[in-house]
Amino acid sequence: MEKAYDYIVADYAGNKVKVNGEEYKVGACCVDLLNSFNGPEEEKEFEELSRRIYGYSTELEADAIPQESLDALGADIISLLRQVKTVHPFTAFATDVQLAAINGAFSAGSVIGFRRLYNECCVISASTGMTPYDILRENRPDLDANLFFNMAANSHRLYENLTVLYGELYQDFMYSKRKIGALADRFGALPKADAEHMMPIAFETLPKVATQTKTQFVKAEFSGRNKSQLANRLYFSRYIDFIFYDFYHGLGFGHYPRKCEICGKYYLKTDSRPQRYCSGLSGIEGRNHRVLTCRAVGKRRGEKERAANDPILIVYKRVYDSIRKDKSRGKISAETEAFAKQAAEDCRDKAIQSTAYANGAYVTDMNKKRFYAAAPSSGFGSA
Repeated sequence: MEKAYDYIVADYAGNKVKVNGEEYKVGACCVDLLNSFNGPEEEKEFEELSRRIYGYSTELEADAIPQESLDALGADIISLLRQVKTVHPFTAFATDVQLAAINGAFSAGSVIGFRRLYNECCVISASTGMTPYDILRENRPDLDANLFFNMAANSHRLYENLTVLYGELYQDFMYSKRKIGALADRFGALPKADAEHMMPIAFETLPKVATQTKTQFVKAEFSGRNKSQLANRLYFSRYIDFIFYDFYHGLGFGHYPRKCEICGKYYLKTDSRPQRYCSGLSGIEGRNHRVLTCRAVGKRRGEKERAANDPILIVYKRVYDSIRKDKSRGKISAETEAFAKQAAEDCRDKAIQSTAYANGAYVTDMNKKRFYAAAPSSGFGSA
């Protein structure tokens, strides 16, 4: 596997993806992106870090960066990774490993000296026909040629990533977040969430093809019954390529982000069942001061919406509320109230089970005075 700082390496098998040892459902990384950086201060810090890193990379290209700038560069990359540590796939990037890789590639002499010497060997090679490897062995027998060319190649790859991965990460985040967020909102308004309705909108909104540096088939371990699977390993040199590929791959399995109507955050939709709410906490307290999930709040709201539109429940609620008011005004006793409420519930349940009763005697039977008269305590009109 390539080093973590070289590429985003993703193994795709079915509806799962594994990045640097962490496994996700395809499309889940898009949800993390949409829920990231809601505060302007965090976004501003993220933008400044990306711009500074890009500035260092231009100095690297000219081989003119001093060691103190290299130290600052490594610190900025670590700070940037900490900014995105809750966003997949960057949760899989160990910051201590990243720092060690940066310090090793940009230690004194590795970039400033090795890259300059590497370029000199390439220039001589072009004019003499000798390989850069032979030129180095002839002119610098004190150096380990294999180690030298590995270091030169690593520093060059790291330079490329500074410009396209870290240096442009803020722009990639904001552009992808805006595009995928707008797409998810359009999906939420569709009458039917299927490929026929969703794919045309996706192709209209997002780039159709994501580019990756290379691809190969590998054996990878995933969770579930068939752990060892043949996976397609992709090496992405840009975050934006990875996130668009992951979105399209997830869409092929019916996975797509959707905004929760309770908390406003996005969640991953993975099936065709009607679902408008996520499973996270809503911030709304229920009984016993326990915070309800968004799904629990949504269920309660759904029940209220159904009650507001169901003729059976409308009649029941009107009579039930009238019984409750009679008790609060002292017109009936507590025993009569309990009897009348139960009688009203019995009529309601019978109407729900029988269409003939609901369309016939239900309205006539649902009469509070009839309930009061039938109460064992004969409490109508007494406190």
